[in-house]
Amino acid sequence: MLQLKAGQLELLFDTELAFARYIKFDGEEVLRGIYAAVRDCDWNTVPFTVSDLQFEQTEAGFQVEWLATSLHVEVAYQWKGILRGSAIGELQFSFDGLAKSIFKRNRIGFCVLHAGEQAGVSCTVEHTNGSLTQSHFPYYISPHQPFSDIRAISHRMTNGNMVEVKMCGDTFEMEDQRNWTDDSFKTYCTPLELPFPVVVHPGDRVEQHVQVRIEPTGQKQQEVGGSGNIQRTCRVEVDWDSLARRPGIGFGLWGVQLYQRPYSDQESVRTTLAKTLPDYLRVDLRLFESDWLAELSAAVDLSGELDCQLEIALTVESTQNRLLQNEAWNLLLTELEQLVAGRGTLIRQILLYDRNSKTTPKELSLDVASQLCEIVGAVPIIVGSNAYFTELNRGRPYPVENFPVCYSINPQVHAFDNRSVAETIEAQKATLASAVAYFGRRVAISPVSLRPRFNPNATRTLDPMKELESGIDPRQNSGFAAAWTVGVASALLVHSKLESLTLYEVAGPRGIMSYEGTAYPMLDVCKYLLNQHEVASATTSNPLSIVALGAEDGEGTRSVIVGNMSDQKVYVCIDALESQLDAESFQIIPL
Repeated sequence: MLQLKAGQLELLFDTELAFARYIKFDGEEVLRGIYAAVRDCDWNTVPFTVSDLQFEQTEAGFQVEWLATSLHVEVAYQWKGILRGSAIGELQFSFDGLAKSIFKRNRIGFCVLHAGEQAGVSCTVEHTNGSLTQSHFPYYISPHQPFSDIRAISHRMTNGNMVEVKMCGDTFEMEDQRNWTDDSFKTYCTPLELPFPVVVHPGDRVEQHVQVRIEPTGQKQQEVGGSGNIQRTCRVEVDWDSLARRPGIGFGLWGVQLYQRPYSDQESVRTTLAKTLPDYLRVDLRLFESDWLAELSAAVDLSGELDCQLEIALTVESTQNRLLQNEAWNLLLTELEQLVAGRGTLIRQILLYDRNSKTTPKELSLDVASQLCEIVGAVPIIVGSNAYFTELNRGRPYPVENFPVCYSINPQVHAFDNRSVAETIEAQKATLASAVAYFGRRVAISPVSLRPRFNPNATRTLDPMKELESGIDPRQNSGFAAAWTVGVASALLVHSKLESLTLYEVAGPRGIMSYEGTAYPMLDVCKYLLNQHEVASATTSNPLSIVALGAEDGEGTRSVIVGNMSDQKVYVCIDALESQLDAESFQIIPL
């Protein structure tokens, strides 16, 4: 990581990702970042390696040059990058790319990120024909592109400085990346209205440039915390007046048939889970597959052993208001009727999805949900998306009665490094606030995972085992993942409209422990959360790295759990208390 500075202009340059981050002028963040990407036909970001890095820093400015080479076996691509910064408040980023093989791409080129904190700020958009549009960055998350046909976009910072970002080499448009919990508004090349994927041939060249110009007002601003390098001492403040009952917390069950690991064989897992006491367990039933009844039976047995409820994620297949698996549907209704008769409180809620739609179709909300309600009574039938918030935002399902809506969360749709993952905490708050604003009801988030569990936008049918492997993150068993989990809790559990929060899977490579029952660091975070009766919101002086949540258990004892997502040791100050927090770790501080 290079710390670059030219006068009042400064930024971090990530040498592994060729990513200009946290671009600041006069102490205030101007842009969250600028980077270039190659996206394949399934919208996967092609990984690359950086070589031939050259760096020059003078009093007048800096210049960095490098060569980026694709690591994808089918996508042979190479591009040269140049980043220049000057003391007069100008930054230039150049991209010169060359294809070395034939492949299909959805996009090649620059992405410019304005931070999510710009929500609601006025801006001026210059279009490719020179016309201007006066508007503002969306406050609630925009389902579709807020701006299109962009040549340049400018806005004024809180200290009065004017910022203009101009893009050349393609037509650009903006999307609200908070839809995927990226904490930014992304201006990207190649409008989505154009056909994709597009075949790229060897020798095809792409040249693009981004120019950032800052016009200072002369008003000096003090250093703003929260972006760039981590502060060595971080202040934490808890709003105990916000103390409220903790929403329900549960864990997902791994698919017995897919993983070939029956719950009954995992004695150490069950023992550890019994000590953790989750409020409920999520079981996925895909009614169009033959193993759904076995999955339900195994989940019922495990929930009975643990004395906890079930969240049933039910995916059906329908067309024109007609279920395609009538025999399975009738059998399911019979099973549910027997479960309700035997253990009336077993089912906490039912999440209703359709196999062929990204969000629950209206006909399912009206017809299928009504049939379920006749069987399960007051148990919430929750519609929404099994995928990202963006699908809920764009597909806007028809909610059932006064029941909640639902969606899932993961931090790695567009970027995968620790800093980008950490930034998603702030955007998670925006998804929940926007869902409440758009639907006017409570929200169930299920599940939270480190990696996407499947690709809802794939243009090809993917092998289930390969898709399963793509959903595994090697950081699952890490202090960073535990600290990020603290951040998830701090962002979501304190919202008055959160119905429930389903975290990860019980065991395995996407779980809170191994199949052998060995605890991952995030398990202790989950145990702490489940042991709390009420939670309170907390703020930190560096929210992109340090996250915190206040809590009170059933006996009235208060504490604060703090997570450090950075790679540096930090001193945390809460009132008169000071505690040292290791890099990529969490700590519970009793009060």
